[in-house]
Amino acid sequence: MDFTQEEQKLLRPYLRMKVKDGRGWLVGVAVGVLICAATIVVSLTGVWRQPGPYFLFAIVVGLVVIEQSMDHRDQTRLARVLQKYDAALKERQEAQGREPTR
Repeated sequence: MDFTQEEQKLLRPYLRMKVKDGRGWLVGVAVGVLICAATIVVSLTGVWRQPGPYFLFAIVVGLVVIEQSMDHRDQTRLARVLQKYDAALKERQEAQGREPTR
């Protein structure tokens, strides 16, 4: 790929990232939803007598866990696409007899 130095710096982590075909991000989303749901249930049942600011803090923690999982999923998808493109480009360059560039 012919990119400037700055663009290569941005793409390098994605090209080196190990992408799995798993669905690990779903576990993170489930944990985040579980944190939020447990916080609401505990608060509504009265087990937690005066939640105060901890209620909102626990909800925010659950939402952050969900967001991090979704962000990881998006990064993995982008890395997978870029790696396929890079592999196809290398194959084409090798078939034409040229040295692959980076």
